[in-house]
Amino acid sequence: MNIHEELIALVSVIMVLGLPVFILIPTLLFKYLNRRAKYRLASEAIAAGKELPKDLFDSGQSVLDYNQKTLTKGIKNICLGIGLGVFLWFLTHEVSITAIGFLIFCMGVGQVIIAYVTRSSNRQENNLPKEQE
Repeated sequence: MNIHEELIALVSVIMVLGLPVFILIPTLLFKYLNRRAKYRLASEAIAAGKELPKDLFDSGQSVLDYNQKTLTKGIKNICLGIGLGVFLWFLTHEVSITAIGFLIFCMGVGQVIIAYVTRSSNRQENNLPKEQE
């Protein structure tokens, strides 16, 4: 191997392994700065004697919205897993490759189960009838 091939191999490995880090660091930094600005705003409001809004530190997502999004995401993953498994089966005729689709299918089933379990536990905690979900 000459120096150019080794350099290309080294740069490609660094880019493949380093790219997620370069994406993750600005995302986490932005979240941190946002949260810090929110806390600063709250402390200034308390110091000025003003009342804080109740939803200042909420994520803006109710439990029912979270359940609905989790259920929707689970159904999408189930369908994606089935479709990917069938596609890979027709493409390669190997069962081992279709396991990727089965993995995504199982993740979707787990998300649907989580949505139903949290929905029923929230209904019991809040004493809500089924119509008010």
